[in-house]
Amino acid sequence: MARDQAHVKAAAFNITSAFEGGGYATYQNFDDGIVSYGRFQFTLASGGIFTLLEDYLESATGETADGLRKYLQPAQERDEALRDDETFQALLIAAASDPIMQAAQDALATVKYWDLVQGLSLQPRGIVTPLGQALIFDMAINHGPRHDMIGLAEDHFGVESKSKMPDNGVDEKDLVARVAEIRQERLHRLADKHGWEGLRQRGDFWVTVIASGDWDLLGDADGMIAVKAGRRVKVKNPS
Repeated sequence: MARDQAHVKAAAFNITSAFEGGGYATYQNFDDGIVSYGRFQFTLASGGIFTLLEDYLESATGETADGLRKYLQPAQERDEALRDDETFQALLIAAASDPIMQAAQDALATVKYWDLVQGLSLQPRGIVTPLGQALIFDMAINHGPRHDMIGLAEDHFGVESKSKMPDNGVDEKDLVARVAEIRQERLHRLADKHGWEGLRQRGDFWVTVIASGDWDLLGDADGMIAVKAGRRVKVKNPS
């Protein structure tokens, strides 16, 4: 069945956010990102939190917004001291309940990742299935939009980079399945090296969904999909 593109994006966002922490208030400060925040874990080190705060503060008002305005310059400077700033942490978590912040997080993920990979990776190759789009979006969030794994899959099939399917003789489902396998192998290696079992689960998830044949991301009878143990998200009629 053909799926409305807005629903495809919402389903992809629900899946990826479950792997990234799950909620608009998700916060951590223990890795190289200095501070990671939100349902897609925008980081201070990359400048993502500064961009998010700029967008949020364009229209947000109130005590929380006023408090965060004081942090714009340190955020722009990617100040390492923010890692241990409990006031900054409290303000970010408080802002997460504001619909303006939630919309800002989704809008930034749309522009920085969803829209980018549509033009960079999906449309040139003719990747149109909801599952294929969701996988490539998840990889962009996890590895950055310009990773090498789609190219490695194209090499496997002996076709030119960004050549259009099926004109190049490759079926989209075959290419997407190979991308998922390459990524699974990479995430397993990282999990083995660092003990990060969440990466193993993330790699296995996409291979399992592909094996199930749910290319339209319709989920089970309730329109849900099991992302990992104890976590199911809406994909058929996502909000």
